[in-house]
Amino acid sequence: HSSSPSPSPLPHLTSPARSPPPMVSLKLYSLGSVALAAGIVLKTYQQQQQYYPTVVALNHSKAAFLIMCNLALVAVFLLGKLVKTLFLGSLRDGEVLNLQERMWSTLLETLLSMTIFHESVNSSFFLYFGALLGMKVFHWLATDRVDYLARSLNLGMTTYARMVGLLAALFAIDISFLHHCGEKAWYGEPSVMILFAFEYMILTLSVISLSIKFSLNLFDQYMQGQWESKSVAFLYLDFVVDVFQLAVYIVFFFTLMSHYGLPLHLIRVIFVTFKSFYQRFNLVVRYHRATRNMDSRFPPASAAVLADADVCIVCREPMTEARVMPCGHVMHSRCLLRWLERSQSCPICRRDFVDANGPAQQAQQAQEQQVRLQAQMQQHFQQQMMFQQQQQQQQ
Repeated sequence: HSSSPSPSPLPHLTSPARSPPPMVSLKLYSLGSVALAAGIVLKTYQQQQQYYPTVVALNHSKAAFLIMCNLALVAVFLLGKLVKTLFLGSLRDGEVLNLQERMWSTLLETLLSMTIFHESVNSSFFLYFGALLGMKVFHWLATDRVDYLARSLNLGMTTYARMVGLLAALFAIDISFLHHCGEKAWYGEPSVMILFAFEYMILTLSVISLSIKFSLNLFDQYMQGQWESKSVAFLYLDFVVDVFQLAVYIVFFFTLMSHYGLPLHLIRVIFVTFKSFYQRFNLVVRYHRATRNMDSRFPPASAAVLADADVCIVCREPMTEARVMPCGHVMHSRCLLRWLERSQSCPICRRDFVDANGPAQQAQQAQEQQVRLQAQMQQHFQQQMMFQQQQQQQQ
């Protein structure tokens, strides 16, 4: 008899074992950390038989110190997850990605700052840094969540109440840490507390700005999206925040330079902040120039123009009233104001409304000049052809 091939093993027997879910792993790690810490405390107490000698022995043991630090990190992480669940709920994919990107840049800047404060790096430094990093994480999540709430409608009062609670808690904690670190930096010797004081000052400015943006978004939703000055308010708010942040970073830069030398890690931060401030300053100036003489620069459209124009080129809705741009295109008055807050050129032909010699206007003038030259050359060529034909007919 021919031997039949042995049956292949069942797929579920050969497939690799699945890894446990992240939540299960976290629970096991937390329980293991608690059990390990409890075990070393009980063992030390059995050896010492008294409370105070047990505490002294734990403080002098490096293994016990590492185990207790691990337990503290687990406790802080679990507390952060509890606060996140209470105020934010589940995180979206975009919020997680933004959090990871910001985390790496923050860790890099912290490592660079440690080169200046290397004499102050101890266990207290890591505790303060862990608290600062946790506060920054919740500030980043609050920023992304406020942007998400501004784009969403009918989310319920509970969502907005949780956001108000989170912003209030962040502001209270920022003020507390700012007072604590600022007091130590002001009355004590120059130390790493200068870094933490200025960091919490920046966080306080950011949470104030975020609270104002959240309030403006709520007012816009109350107006059912018909608040025409919303973008202008955000433009001025971002400009004022950039001014204060730039001033704080400059003071921080010269404070560190007077005590520790040139802080190289702040040069990039100051450059980015100054660039943002300069761009918003130009936007504010150009917006004022564009809206200075609205009736003369953008006259109201006549009935004939409205009859020829079907819809607004921005919102794509029918127009009962509109304004005519210098290039001849037409849009709603409210759409024109909102567009001028972002750009000062036509959205179709890119003609500059403010600077007649701007890049867009120069490109348009160069294109028109090139068309005129081509027309002149073609006309000259046609004249030469006609002249040659006349000469041939005469011959």
